Amino acid sequence: MKTIAYTTTPEAVRKFTRVEASLVERGIVTSEALIVAKDRQRGAKRPLVEILIEQGAVDETRLTEALAELAGVPVAGAVELTPEATVQKLVPPEMAQFGILPLRIEGDTLVVAASDPFQVLAFDELSIRTGKKVRVVVARPSELRNAMRKARHGEEALHELLKNAANGDPRIEIDQVSQLRNEVAVDTIDDDGRIVRLVNLVIADAIRERASDIHVEAEKDSTRIRFRVDGALREVSTVPASLHSSIVSRIKIIAGLDIIEVRRPQDGRMKVVCEGRPYDLRISTLPTYFGEKVVVRVLDPSAATFDLDRCGIAQGTIETWRSLLRRPHGMLLLTGPTGSGKTSTLFASLLELRDPSLNITTVEDPVEYQFPGIVHVPVRADIGMTFATALRSILRQDPDVVLIGEIRDRETAQIAVQAAMTGHLVLSTLHTNDAVGAIPRLLDLGIEPALVGASLLGIMAQRLVRTVCPSCAAPAVYDPQTLSPLGWTGGTACVATGRGPGCAACGGAGYRGRAALAELVVMTPELARLVTTGASRADLRSQTRRDGTSELVERGLAMVLAGPTTPTEVLEVAAGDAMQQTAPRAARPLSVGDRGDAAPTTAAP
Repeated sequence: MKTIAYTTTPEAVRKFTRVEASLVERGIVTSEALIVAKDRQRGAKRPLVEILIEQGAVDETRLTEALAELAGVPVAGAVELTPEATVQKLVPPEMAQFGILPLRIEGDTLVVAASDPFQVLAFDELSIRTGKKVRVVVARPSELRNAMRKARHGEEALHELLKNAANGDPRIEIDQVSQLRNEVAVDTIDDDGRIVRLVNLVIADAIRERASDIHVEAEKDSTRIRFRVDGALREVSTVPASLHSSIVSRIKIIAGLDIIEVRRPQDGRMKVVCEGRPYDLRISTLPTYFGEKVVVRVLDPSAATFDLDRCGIAQGTIETWRSLLRRPHGMLLLTGPTGSGKTSTLFASLLELRDPSLNITTVEDPVEYQFPGIVHVPVRADIGMTFATALRSILRQDPDVVLIGEIRDRETAQIAVQAAMTGHLVLSTLHTNDAVGAIPRLLDLGIEPALVGASLLGIMAQRLVRTVCPSCAAPAVYDPQTLSPLGWTGGTACVATGRGPGCAACGGAGYRGRAALAELVVMTPELARLVTTGASRADLRSQTRRDGTSELVERGLAMVLAGPTTPTEVLEVAAGDAMQQTAPRAARPLSVGDRGDAAPTTAAP
């Protein structure tokens, strides 16, 4: 590295601005390095802070924090540097050279991120051009550059896709789309190449971002495209409203749906190959005020975890669940909201049971995964093939194990209980908030209390929580008030691994991946007696506590202390109304001095 010798003169130092002088006084930068940077800045419309960092003359984090303190404005983390799509068009492209990224509109104010919050002339120019007040947040130059590059790439990609070009886009590696009865090449369906490439790009980007769902939503002046990644929706792009019907029609065609029918919901499916790997896509359309909304569920059969030991559930809970699976008859239920991993756990359980000596049959709506050695029966409500109808026929097929995708009504519940009482092992799901809640739900469906107590073997409630990104995770201190909603009774703060500022690996979210929380209620003789006598839900919960069942939030507390997740995540997915009653305080970030001696607290509540 070339060393630059520079002699500081009193005249040069006197030319420092107040802010520059403050940085020198604080020891953030030396006067020599500052003079070199100011010389390099002449004739270049670039923020001085970026030049200082390029020289290696300052620490990026210390410089950013000092500038924010001097300007009296907040520091924005990488997760906050995601511009709203509609705001990009308000800001002239040339403002990017000043390191300014527009983020959002708040009333008559334009919120922008900048590495240098003291570019008064540039902010005044931006205010004049947009007709709005400008409010600034400070961002680390490296994170700001990444965010600007990502925003620019999105705009360029969209512009390129919308050009009426004859050549295909070589970056899109979706090779083919397979319908249920025939296969067609993706580029032979639509005579408008730009729509084909746009839809291909959206699907390919969703797969690369590990999205579980794609949402295409019609609005008044545009179409919004969002991905659900690790359970959270994030906006990725908007396109002109004039293209909405073409995009929807393209998706309908490759999913085998009726493009003429726009007044009724439709469901379809298709298969794609992206980067050499096959994916199953489930398509759902819904008529809305401004046009049809499309949701695409992305299923990656090769990435699905159908192994109880890899589901992320506590090992003790899994072993108890395994012991229940070995029972010859009875009913096992999984509860939780949509997207809580119930299907993965159910099929992992079935695969443990799979054996040539057993007849295992499922009834599902829809059939998402197919496994050799298991008979899969799809529900077809349009022809009268409901859960109850299918179950009646399945029970005449000499089954040993029956999986019911979901118990939705009284008739299905009655047949399931009858099957469990007559020598079959029955696995199914219910939509309840916790494990104990499945018992009153079955009673509400008309099942006799004595039959509930006699047929149920166990109930497992499950949730998925986002885990902190290992690439940018940072130590955090959680005070007792933050942890108390999770059952923490310690009187001191707890040091654990916390959510970081966001990075390229997690797309700026600070989270990457999810882990399972589960509580398992086993039907003990004492609990069965309470169910049979019509005990209240509170009495049932008290008995499960005496039986040793840990609630979801308590499982979440153990996960927070171990480091994979945060209190906020646990409360959002597991605490329900308790979160609104006791709002957690944000974790206090550790200072530089704290981090040297910090160690996770291992004391149990």
